[in-house]
Amino acid sequence: AVRAVAVGRGAETGGEGALASHVWEKVVLPTAYVGRTDADSAVAALWKEVWEEGSAAVTSREIDVALQEQLLERIVGGCLRALGDVSWSRRAAAGKGIEELARLDVLAPLPKASTGKKAVEERAKRRTERRARASLQILHAGVPVLAKGRIWTGKSDFLKAIVKVATNWSTCLYDKGLI
Repeated sequence: AVRAVAVGRGAETGGEGALASHVWEKVVLPTAYVGRTDADSAVAALWKEVWEEGSAAVTSREIDVALQEQLLERIVGGCLRALGDVSWSRRAAAGKGIEELARLDVLAPLPKASTGKKAVEERAKRRTERRARASLQILHAGVPVLAKGRIWTGKSDFLKAIVKVATNWSTCLYDKGLI
């Protein structure tokens, strides 16, 4: 049903392919990413199906880069919106989603690989900058969420993610002699 809406919207405006892909990337997939980790297994299964179907619908811009990383800033934005939701289940799903991104090392600097090729190094720089922006958003939004005294299911997943993200970046800075 979600695919029909996204593709239908593209067909209405005459730009079926590009607009449909844009809708998937901007709205549908970030929402599906959070929904995949819903506590209700039936809901999670539906969102997982949307994620898998949508992954195939998106025109991949970067070869050998996971879709989670390509859509990182939008996925993080969706997760952060869900963290601020009044629904505890959405907060828990967001915490799990962010924890998964941290576990996949998508919220970490790229390993330094010097190839000598300027184009490859520029691409790695752009990827690292994207990862840094997303990580900063999570760390910045995470501190107030964690500082609130209320405990909710999934808050521990979010705490693990915050610690992992901070560790990833501080280790990188330490290795470079910056701290």
